[in-house]
Amino acid sequence: MLELIGTAHRRVERRHRDPGPRGVFVGVMRLLVGLLCALAVPALALAAPTPPAATTGAAKDVTRTSATLTATVNPNGGPTTVRFEYGTSSSYGLTSAQKSVDGTDPVAVEIAASGLTEATTYHYRAVATNAAGETRGADRTFKTASAPVAPGVTTGGVHDVTSSSATLTGQVNPNGAATRYHFEYGTTSRLGSRTPDQDAGTGKSASRVSAPVSGLAANDRISYRLVATNAAGTRRGAIRSFTTDRALLSASIQLSATRVLYGDGVTVKGRLSGTGVSRVPVVLEYQPHPFAEPFRQLGLPVGTRRDGSYRFTIDPLLLTARLRVVSRTRTAVASPVAVVHCAARVGLIAERLRGRRVRFRGTVRPAAPNGTASLQRQAPGGRWVTVRRVRVTPDGARSRYAIQVRARRAGGVYRVLVAPRDGGARARGMSRERVIAPLRG
Repeated sequence: MLELIGTAHRRVERRHRDPGPRGVFVGVMRLLVGLLCALAVPALALAAPTPPAATTGAAKDVTRTSATLTATVNPNGGPTTVRFEYGTSSSYGLTSAQKSVDGTDPVAVEIAASGLTEATTYHYRAVATNAAGETRGADRTFKTASAPVAPGVTTGGVHDVTSSSATLTGQVNPNGAATRYHFEYGTTSRLGSRTPDQDAGTGKSASRVSAPVSGLAANDRISYRLVATNAAGTRRGAIRSFTTDRALLSASIQLSATRVLYGDGVTVKGRLSGTGVSRVPVVLEYQPHPFAEPFRQLGLPVGTRRDGSYRFTIDPLLLTARLRVVSRTRTAVASPVAVVHCAARVGLIAERLRGRRVRFRGTVRPAAPNGTASLQRQAPGGRWVTVRRVRVTPDGARSRYAIQVRARRAGGVYRVLVAPRDGGARARGMSRERVIAPLRG
């Protein structure tokens, strides 16, 4: 426009160089042309375009092979095209599709980038162009998602085992993908049963998982394994196994004798009842007089026979004791408590002396420092009658006694009863019976 006004001004000046009225006309025309120039220059200056403003935004909807790139662009009043430069370095090398924007206010722009490589870091920036020039936004980066990895699976141990149930455990690593897991179990390596699926999350480290199982048979071998699945596939842990508890109900106990001479042995028998009674480890527990200490295991465990029976021997028995049998199982059963009394061992020798006298003597084992020895004679009705009582004499690890009495003309049957008087550690002991023949003449 300035060029056109200048041309008009020069033509007026050439045609109207004469003075006079024409000169006045020329002056007026020059004034008008100057005013037009003064008005046109600012108008043209206001109409000149301005380069756009571009701000690179964050990438979103990032997947393994695509992402949506965002920016905020102000066209500054002129038609503007927007594109993104992107690549695996700040040199870019790739260009997205374009979008057109216009106006004088900032505009949000989103353009998809596809064909990307998984697990790769990309650089990108927004580029906005209009008639006044081109503007590039700041460099930003994003990383495409990794391909899903099948979960890591480890079959763990088992706890809370009963005769019909247990809790199976293991570890699952989702490796960053949504993962579900369950346990497979059964009485053979084919398994056959499974627990309901459970959510293992989307973490990237192993975490403990578990599931209860029930309805199992007592004393049965159960195989099991952990199975986990995500978008990348299914993984199965190693097969492990455990045995359910036996359903033992009770244990019995029977002694070969409840009174045993010092140094002799006693046999303990019994039987388990319930399910799975064969080959159960059982132990004999022993609590010696005065029964102040807890029961303790006596000897090694033995396995029950097919019918659940068992047998122990205590040899020698040296003290009165309480006995019981206990199963060595997760859920133990114990027999009632039985008491076996250890009786003093009493020897007896009968000797005839002069003057129609008889001497009864013998030893007592173990030593009974406070004990007494009673000579007894069997009356005609079978009842035993005490003839004489004396204190025993300690003699090292044993005690001795000697009793003299006048012999009966009719003879008789005699024995010696020893009371140890040791607080109950040993029961009273009796000697064998001795027959004293009738006197002659």
